[in-house]
Amino acid sequence: MRNDMTSMHQNDFQELFERSRDEKKGLRVYFNGQSVPGLVVSFDDRTLVLKNQEFDRIIVRVASVDAVALS
Repeated sequence: MRNDMTSMHQNDFQELFERSRDEKKGLRVYFNGQSVPGLVVSFDDRTLVLKNQEFDRIIVRVASVDAVALS
C-alpha cells in the first residue's frame, strides 16, 4: 500500500511540475518542514530544478518532497 500511495503522489506532483514548467506558473514546494517558492525549470524522477527571484537554480530531490502548491 505504501508504494502505491507514493507512486500516486509522485504522479500528482509530476502533473503540477509540468503545469508550472509549461504554463510558467509559480509553485511552492514543501519538504522537511521548509518551503521554497519557484518556477519549475526542469524535472525528472530524481530531481526538481526551480528558479525564483533570489536564486537562478534550486535543486530539490523529488523523494524529499512532502507537498506542492501551485499558484
